[in-house]
Amino acid sequence: MFNSISVYQKENNMLLSLCVITKNEEKNIKKCLESVNGILFEKIVVDTGSTDRTVELAKNSGAKVYDFKWIDDFSAARNYAISKAKGDWILFLDADEYIEPEQSLVLKNLVSIADNEKTECIISKLINYTPHPDRKIIQSVTNTIRVFKNLKNIRYVGAIHEVIQSNQNRPLYSLDASESLTVYHTGYSREEIERKDKSKRNLSLLFKELERRPNNSTTYVYIAESLMLNQKFEEAVPYLIQAKEFINNKNKTLLYKIYSNLLSCMCRPTYDLETLKKEYNDAVVFDRDCPDFDYYMGIKLYQLGKYDQAIDYIEISLSKFSSYDYNFESLALSRLNTLYDELRNLYIITEKNHKIVEVCVLLLKLEKYDYKSLYLLINTLKDFEVSINIYNFLFKIYNENTLKDKLYILRVAESLRVKELYNLVLALLTEEEKTNYIQFKEQKENSLEEYQLEAQNLTAVDCFLRGEFYNKKKNINKSLFFHNLSFEKNPQLAQEILPIDHANHNYNYHVEKEADIKKCPLCEKEAKVYSVYNAVTSIDFVNGFNPVRLWMYCEVCEHIFANNIPLEISNLLNNSSSVYERSPNLNLIHLNDEIINRIKQYTKGSNFMEIGIGSGEMLAVALEHGYNVTGIDIRKSLAKNVSDLLEIEINCVDFLDIDIKEEYDVICMGDVLEHLTNPVIAIEKLNGILVEQGIVWISTPNFNSAFSRIVKEDDPMWKVIEHINYFSYDSLSKLLKSKGFEILDYRTSRRYNGSMEVLARKVNKHVMGK
Repeated sequence: MFNSISVYQKENNMLLSLCVITKNEEKNIKKCLESVNGILFEKIVVDTGSTDRTVELAKNSGAKVYDFKWIDDFSAARNYAISKAKGDWILFLDADEYIEPEQSLVLKNLVSIADNEKTECIISKLINYTPHPDRKIIQSVTNTIRVFKNLKNIRYVGAIHEVIQSNQNRPLYSLDASESLTVYHTGYSREEIERKDKSKRNLSLLFKELERRPNNSTTYVYIAESLMLNQKFEEAVPYLIQAKEFINNKNKTLLYKIYSNLLSCMCRPTYDLETLKKEYNDAVVFDRDCPDFDYYMGIKLYQLGKYDQAIDYIEISLSKFSSYDYNFESLALSRLNTLYDELRNLYIITEKNHKIVEVCVLLLKLEKYDYKSLYLLINTLKDFEVSINIYNFLFKIYNENTLKDKLYILRVAESLRVKELYNLVLALLTEEEKTNYIQFKEQKENSLEEYQLEAQNLTAVDCFLRGEFYNKKKNINKSLFFHNLSFEKNPQLAQEILPIDHANHNYNYHVEKEADIKKCPLCEKEAKVYSVYNAVTSIDFVNGFNPVRLWMYCEVCEHIFANNIPLEISNLLNNSSSVYERSPNLNLIHLNDEIINRIKQYTKGSNFMEIGIGSGEMLAVALEHGYNVTGIDIRKSLAKNVSDLLEIEINCVDFLDIDIKEEYDVICMGDVLEHLTNPVIAIEKLNGILVEQGIVWISTPNFNSAFSRIVKEDDPMWKVIEHINYFSYDSLSKLLKSKGFEILDYRTSRRYNGSMEVLARKVNKHVMGK
């Protein structure tokens, strides 16, 4: 089983054991265990209850695997792993950590040096990062102990955020190798946090730890950081302030974390400048050389529009980064590239052209295919340099013999209409390369880079208007980008675009949890994007939905459906009703009478059901015609109002969920089908509760109606956020026929513009699910 592992031996035969604790780490465990192949004596994996392939993969990678019953204590699990290790030294990694293979020999030499110098542990650098296809997006950098001597007096302490320490009440003797050995950690990328539900898990354990040690400042800090992971910055602040009260001032590393996290939280709009400045002043007294403190001060000033002051603080912060020796986890350091972006934006706002050029060149030297930096560099230079000078300047960064470099400059020069520069670079291309450039342009036509550049310096209202414009131009992805950005820029956008007496004037945007639906609900084939609307402009908007609605189109069914619907849509509909729905519309009585008289031409039965009762007009007419009526509506308020009004029982339930035993001669479904998440099951269910030759009447919006063809995107139905499906006559008739119905009558609705009314008869019994 250990063929792939060579025993690490040095002159005094020291052995190195790798220890890992796991639970459902099939995505990470192989990379972790095999990152240090070649220098290990053994691999020890302690599994705390995996239900995936973690154990299998660990064994395949040459590990000895031990089971450990989880007792809400990370130290207990880690110490159990240590008890199984036979090596003289231990490398203890999390399953989502690894060492780059080329550092294996570095680690081997460091263990040898540490053992010769009689030290007990090795300090390495720990980099938390988010994986990206072509680079690591660094989140934070700190120092840590992952390598230590296997001695009985060295064990982990703490149920969570456990630390390795000596039980002899003294610091461990350490070798600082933070400049030569790096451990990489992906566990706090957004994807991993959500997959493991880390914030919720950590908080549960931390609050238990706080009960045991109520005055422990470290626990308060970790609670705050868990809350911050979940974007709960205001909730985190009291825990950080409490940590500051309890802290031993000798614990400088923890003080750094407290100040840094406090300033980070107080950058949010809910905190004023004076509150943040007080914490900043205390932090600077503690350490005036720390770049993080100036960084947060600069960002706050940037948010408040104090641009010149913001530039001063951010420039000071950047000047300190290169010489500052970090011994704590720095969030500011992880945002270094973003900091240059922010500084560049400040230079643009304050029109400091020479500074814009400096920052763009710096960023292009780090990543020469940074489209935004190249765009801004050329855009700035074109105002005071001739094209030949810009050309010569750019090819000090780029390579004239590299096609991608030339294409990148061409694309930007064309976008900015710098014709002379464009012609100079175009002359470098062969005919074949010019063909490649045309293909390259087409790929970039709708790129996110282009959208972001266009959006720069636009207001929220500008973005909203562009979203509307690009929807009319059928550039749907671009319309979606600008509509979403309009709310990101200003969550209170509704107050700027709606009159004060509009029902949604005071709407405050926040992201709702939604299902992302790409396949047609009728045929389950992939659909394409069709149109985008800001639904908050409609009086029918319902809180709980995201205001930007993306519609999808299925070419197979000729059917349109919503891409984004709330996960809790049934609960939302159950508790919603519009004002006009609660007041009976007496004008509908005569229209409903005509409908029921048409129905009576096809059936003499007396059992009548209405699904989606509105304000009771149809049921009232059915009662007048002598029917035995049953009503179903998902909305509590409507069900109660109609029940009280007509003195009949109304079932308040989702039609898709109710189990109906009785059979009906007539079922009316007026303006309901478009609200249902699964119209196929709804039609199957209608078939199952209708008698043979029973009649169904359906009214629903028709996106191919005469009205919709004429008014196009001004059809108000596009912005009714509760609508999930839009049928055409073709898609509705195909669905009905496939579920055992024949169409008897089709009419343009006189009730609502753009709706159709269909009468159909059950001719075949349909088995649900087929």
